[in-house]
Amino acid sequence: MVDVAGNCTFPLEMGPLQINYMEFHYCVMAGHPWISMAVLSMWLLLLFYLVGHTADSYFSPTLSMICTQLAIPFDVAGVTLLAFGNGAPDLFSSLATSTSGKMETGLNALLGGVMFVTTVVVGASLHASPTSCVKITPRPFCRDVLALLLTLVVLFIDLPSSATTRTSAYLLLGCYIVYVAVVLVPSWCSKHKSTADTPSSPVDTQGVLFAFWHAPDLFPPPHSAHAYGFVTLPDHPPGFHGVTKVSQHPSSLFHVDDTYFPVPTSSELSDPLLQTSTSPLSPDTSSTAPLVAPVATVAQPSRMLAHHPSASCRWRLTTVQYILLELVRDATIPMVFVTTWSRRSAFLSLLVAPLFVGWIVAGDAFTPDPACITLAISFPLACLVFASSYSTSPPSSVYVRGLFYLLGFTSCVCWIYGLASEVVAVLATFGSITKLPPSVIGLTVLSWGNSLGDLSTNVAIARTGCAEMALAGCFGGPVFNLLVGLGIPFLCAKGTNGGAVPIDVHGLVSLASLALSLVLTLAVALVYRFQCPKWYASVLYGVYAVYTMAHVAILMRWVDLDTATLSMGGL
Repeated sequence: MVDVAGNCTFPLEMGPLQINYMEFHYCVMAGHPWISMAVLSMWLLLLFYLVGHTADSYFSPTLSMICTQLAIPFDVAGVTLLAFGNGAPDLFSSLATSTSGKMETGLNALLGGVMFVTTVVVGASLHASPTSCVKITPRPFCRDVLALLLTLVVLFIDLPSSATTRTSAYLLLGCYIVYVAVVLVPSWCSKHKSTADTPSSPVDTQGVLFAFWHAPDLFPPPHSAHAYGFVTLPDHPPGFHGVTKVSQHPSSLFHVDDTYFPVPTSSELSDPLLQTSTSPLSPDTSSTAPLVAPVATVAQPSRMLAHHPSASCRWRLTTVQYILLELVRDATIPMVFVTTWSRRSAFLSLLVAPLFVGWIVAGDAFTPDPACITLAISFPLACLVFASSYSTSPPSSVYVRGLFYLLGFTSCVCWIYGLASEVVAVLATFGSITKLPPSVIGLTVLSWGNSLGDLSTNVAIARTGCAEMALAGCFGGPVFNLLVGLGIPFLCAKGTNGGAVPIDVHGLVSLASLALSLVLTLAVALVYRFQCPKWYASVLYGVYAVYTMAHVAILMRWVDLDTATLSMGGL
C-alpha cells in the first residue's frame, strides 16, 4: 500500500541497492512526477545496458575461457555454456522475478522477448541483409522452429494443469536435455563415420555456434585451423567481431587488428563457409575453412576496441564513464587474459570479489563479522597469486587459473542477478505508479530491454553479409531462453511450492501469437525453398503490430475477455 499523504512509508520489496523507488517518486520528488518518471526511466535504461554489457564483455568471455581450458567440443559448448552466456540476461531476469514472487512478470517477459526476437529482430535482420533473399540452413532451422513450437505446446498444456512449479520445471528442463541430445547426436554420429582421409564437415558445428553464440571469435577453434585476419566493424555493438573475407567489402568499412591475430595476406583469406584453403599446419590437407581465427587466449571484446583510433578519442572523453561503469566491475570480476593481464588488478579483484559475492548472496546478513572472515581468507590467496605471477603474464598453474575462472564465473552471476533484481524493483515501481498489470510490464518493458542487445547484434551481423548467422541466432537462442529460462526459475520460485504456475490472458495471447508467427515463418521458408525473401520482414513487423494491438485492446477493455489469472484447472 502507498501512503502518499502520511509518513511516506512504502512496504515494498527493494533490490540489492536498497533504493526505495516509491519513496523517491512520492516523497523526494513530490510535486514533480514527470521529472521522477524521467529519472527512473534513465536509470532503468542504464540497468538494462549494464545487464547486457556485463553478460557480453565479462560473463561470455569467462565461459568461453572455461570451455577452452576444459577442451569442451564446439557442439557441446554451443548448447550448454555458450547458450548460457548468450541467454544470461533473460535467464537472470526471469530468476529475479520468480524469487521475488513476481513469476507472472518473468513468464510474460520471456514469451514477449521470444515474440520480439522471432518477428522484429528477424525482420530487421532481413532488411539489413545486402541480398534480396537470405539463405536458411534447412536442418538447424527446422529443428529450432519445431522445438519452439513443441515448447509452446508443452507450456500451453502444462502450465494450467501442473500441480506445482517444480513439476513444470522438471518437464521443461527435461525437454531441453532432449533438445541437446537432438542437436549433438547427429553431429557425433557423423564424426564417428568420418575417416581420417575425409574429415567431417564443420557445417553442423558452425550451425550450433550460429544459433547460440553471437561472438564466435571468443571461442577459438582447434590448432589445425586456418589463419584469419581479425576484421571488425568500426561502429557496432560491443561483443560482435565477425570473421569474413576482406575482399568482399570496401576497405574503408573495416579495421584489421593484428594485435590479437597475425594478419595473413589476402590470398590466405577465404570465405568461412564456402571456400577451401590450406591449413598452415598441414600443407597437404584441404578442408572447409573454419568459422573463427585461432588464438592462444581469449581476448575481451571491449579491450579489442580500445586499439581503434576513434576508441582512443572516446577513451579520453569518457574517463568518468569508465570509472563509474567499468572500473567497479573490473575490480570485482577476476579475469585471466594474457593481453590485458595486470598483477595489481588481479590482486585487487581476488581481494574484493569474495566480498562482493558475499554481499549479493547474503544481503543484510553479510555483517562486518562474516566480511572480516571472508577478507581473512581472500587476502592470503590474493597475496599468493601476486607473489607467484609475473607482471606481464598470468600464472600458468592450472589451480590458480581455476580459482580465477570459478571466482570470475560466480562474480558475473552475482552481477547479472543483482542488476536484474534491481531492474525488477524499478519495474515494480512503474507498475505501482501506472497501475499496469505485472504481465504487461513483463511482455513490454522487460522483454524489450532484454532483447535490444539481440536486435543491435543481429542487425550488425546481417549488414556484413552474414544474415544466415543472424537468423540462426533468432531461433536457436529462444529455445534455451524458454526451456531453461523458465525451468530454473520455476525451481527457485518463491512461495509457490504446491501452487499453480500463474498465466493470465496476456500470456495465452503471447503463446497463440508466437505459435502462429512461427508456423507462418516455417511455411514461408518451405515455399521459398529455404530462401527467406526480404519482403517477409514487413509481414513480420505487421504480425508484431497486431500482437501488440491485441494486448492494448485487452488492457483497455476493448475486447471483453476475462483477465483474471488462469491457474490449475482454469482452462
